[in-house]
Amino acid sequence: ETTAREIGENTIFSLINFDLFDGFVCLFDTIQTPGIAESLEAKIKEKFNGPVICIDWTSKYFTNIKTEHYSGVKKTISHLIESHGYEDIAYLTGKEEHPHSKERLQAFIDCMKEHNLPIKENRIFYGDFWFGTGIDTVNFLIQNDSMPRAIACANDYMAIGAAKMLTKYGYRVPEDVAVIGY
Repeated sequence: ETTAREIGENTIFSLINFDLFDGFVCLFDTIQTPGIAESLEAKIKEKFNGPVICIDWTSKYFTNIKTEHYSGVKKTISHLIESHGYEDIAYLTGKEEHPHSKERLQAFIDCMKEHNLPIKENRIFYGDFWFGTGIDTVNFLIQNDSMPRAIACANDYMAIGAAKMLTKYGYRVPEDVAVIGY
């Protein structure tokens, strides 16, 4: 979250030349600045007559496609357990109220239960799907002397942040702490 990012996100969409496009596939859910996605959706409706598909966004105007994340996350957690024998796994999901966060976290919880592994409260973390959340999670684990054997993240950005911070603290990834992103 920086002022520069917000300025960029607020102005980048004004550069669209709608006459040059045959269609749009929109991932409005990835836009972080409040109100920008809704504004862009209305602008596309107003200025574009071609096909538009929205991924993971309930649009007032366009076709919506909802993606399923449960089985993919469950497979990644199963891989950590079954292929590598990890039992102490921390999970970093996204924002608590976000549908993807809920679905991905539920997959983690269900997978741990199916493998008869404990789900410790101090092993579940909420983030924001950005790089910095992975950094913050590792800092928390270091400060609380509570490093798990593996950290599973709900997306790759958070996993990269976690791996970067682990390396900074002298941990070897994956030898000391495995990190996986979905």
